[in-house]
Amino acid sequence: MLRTVQRSLWPPVDPALVDAGREGELAVARTRTAIVALLALSPATTLIRGPADTTAALALVIEILFVALAVTILQLARRHPQPAWFGFAAAAFDVTFVTVYHALIVVGGFAVIAPTSSSKGSGINAGRNPTSDVTTSRSTSSPAAHA
Repeated sequence: MLRTVQRSLWPPVDPALVDAGREGELAVARTRTAIVALLALSPATTLIRGPADTTAALALVIEILFVALAVTILQLARRHPQPAWFGFAAAAFDVTFVTVYHALIVVGGFAVIAPTSSSKGSGINAGRNPTSDVTTSRSTSSPAAHA
C-alpha cells in the first residue's frame, strides 16, 4: 500500500532528466567556485597592503572557508550517482553564503565605507575643506525695513 502511494506521488526517475540535472549542478558548482574564489581576492589584497587589518583577515578566513565548501560541493556534483540530498544542500549553501556575505558587509560597516571610500584627491569630498563649508550669514535687512 505504501509503495503504491509512493509511486503515485513520485514516479520513476527518467535517466535523461537525471543527467541533465547533473550537468546543471556541475555548471552551477563551477560558477560558484569561481565567484567565491574571486571574492576572496579582495581581502587578500587588502591584507597584502596592510597586514594589520583585522577585518580583512576575518573576511579572508571566511572566504577560505567558503572556497573549501564550494570545492567540496563541486566534488560531490561530479559523483555520478549524486546523493539524494545534494540539490537541497547546494541551494541551501548558496542562500547561506549570500546571506552571510551581505550580513558581514552590513555589520562590518562596509556598506557605508564602500561607496564613500576614496584615496586622496578622489571621492565625494575630494578637495573640500570641511571648515570652508561653515559660513556665517548676517541678515542685512532689519525687521523695520520690511514694515
